[in-house]
Amino acid sequence: MIAVAVFGAIMAMLLVAVVVAPMVEEGRRSKPEPGGEAAVRLEHALEALRRLQFDYETGKLNDEDYAALRREHAADAIAARDELATQAPAESGTPAGESGAPAGEPNCATCGSVVARSVQFCTHCGSPVLQPSAESDAPPG
Repeated sequence: MIAVAVFGAIMAMLLVAVVVAPMVEEGRRSKPEPGGEAAVRLEHALEALRRLQFDYETGKLNDEDYAALRREHAADAIAARDELATQAPAESGTPAGESGAPAGEPNCATCGSVVARSVQFCTHCGSPVLQPSAESDAPPG
């Protein structure tokens, strides 16, 4: 009889752990992130795109619904990304006009956009950005 009571108590604790664990994890994830609301919107849009892709690949969505929903979520993600990009210089302490690239000097070979030196892909067209080597930046001598 005692063994049944102990087994029942252990099972009850496991059940509580299974029910409470997702709530604790959600609370841990909902802490404010750098970038504020835009970062949260970007993460939600990207997660929605992941779920949408999964639903499409498993046959839960037809082509028309998938295309419409993907456009909507992609537009949300792009808007949040652009908002984060405009906030980043202000938060890092650099003036808003200084992105790390020389003013007016396009360094994206594909579209000609001015991009920051720290990025690997153009924020306008998405193509890889060839960064100058450290040797070419160093003064001669």
